[in-house]
Amino acid sequence: MLGRQDLLSAWKKKRIRFDPDISPDQISLSSVDLRLGFLFTTQRVQAAVVIRPAHNFDPTHLTDTVSFIENHDPVFRLRPKEFKLAQTLETLWGFRGKAGAIPKLIRSAFRN
Repeated sequence: MLGRQDLLSAWKKKRIRFDPDISPDQISLSSVDLRLGFLFTTQRVQAAVVIRPAHNFDPTHLTDTVSFIENHDPVFRLRPKEFKLAQTLETLWGFRGKAGAIPKLIRSAFRN
């Protein structure tokens, strides 16, 4: 786990970048506060779902994605017992390109 000073240092040295850029007050004691984006994904109700990611699994027929990009006054409701995936407004970048996972990003950001 990285502390605030390590996160600030990596961000200022551009070892980790955010697009759009963040402000220093988004960096907490040991985390970065990212903002919700405008795309939300819901899993469709299925009788049974078998997921085999190693076999070129494509979830598009099992999910619905709602976009609030064009909505000037977006309201998103999360009802009890609902599970939604949301994209962040920011994209994380390491010095080697777009980061797929935060642990990978953090490891690569501090590698000499």
